[in-house]
Parts: sequence; C-alpha cells; structure tokens
Amino acid sequence: MESKIEIAGMQNRQGNRGPKMTLSLIKQSIKQEPFYECEDGVLYCADCMDILPQLPEGCVDLTVTSPPYDNLRDYKGYSFDFEGIAFELYRITKNGGVVVWVVADQVFEGSESGTSFRQALHFKDLGLWML
Repeated sequence: MESKIEIAGMQNRQGNRGPKMTLSLIKQSIKQEPFYECEDGVLYCADCMDILPQLPEGCVDLTVTSPPYDNLRDYKGYSFDFEGIAFELYRITKNGGVVVWVVADQVFEGSESGTSFRQALHFKDLGLWML
C-alpha cells in the first residue's frame, strides 16, 4: 500500500499541481482551530502528521524544520514517523518549493550514525533534492 501512495505522489508531482492555493482555501482544508492567526498566515500547534495530510497537494512554498533525530533528546514518548513526514512534505511542496530539514548525527565512540545522510537519500528518492 505504501508504494502505491508514493507512486501516485510521484506521478502527480510531474503534472498539473491544481488551482492556485490561497490562505483561505488552505485554512478550509484543516479541521483544527488555529493556535494563532493574522492576515499573513496561520499557526497550528499540533503533531505535524495530524495537519500535513489535510493540506492540499502542492500548496507550500517553504518548510523549515528541525525534527527529532538519533534519540538525542527525550520527547516524552513522541514517535517520529520519518517516512510518513517525508512523503507528506513531498506531497504538499510546490514545484520549485524548498524543504529545509535541519538534523545532525549522533556521535557514538567517535563514529557518526549516518542518519542525516540516509534521510537525505530518502528525500532524493521521493523527488526532493537535497543540498
């Protein structure tokens, strides 16, 4: 099932991305009340996997995030679904849009874990190029 979702996303990515998204249309797609709102934007305080799937495809110009990585901090039981989040970011990012993914690797006995490199390769496989 997961690969079918990925393939559909990849095919849609190459074609028409749909109508121009306005802030009003995006707000209508999210079933949660905003944490903060002004004329320039809206802020939601929630697990991203509760919000991202509700966003229309190709509606985001820029995402900046520093997600949990390599168990370096205790997030009180939060489980990080990297593949799910990566796919949703791919799905909602406009053609020409940018995802800034800030992570580092845990160093254990002088060797880095390589997690950031594996994540970059996964984004590349989805179609989001990393610099």
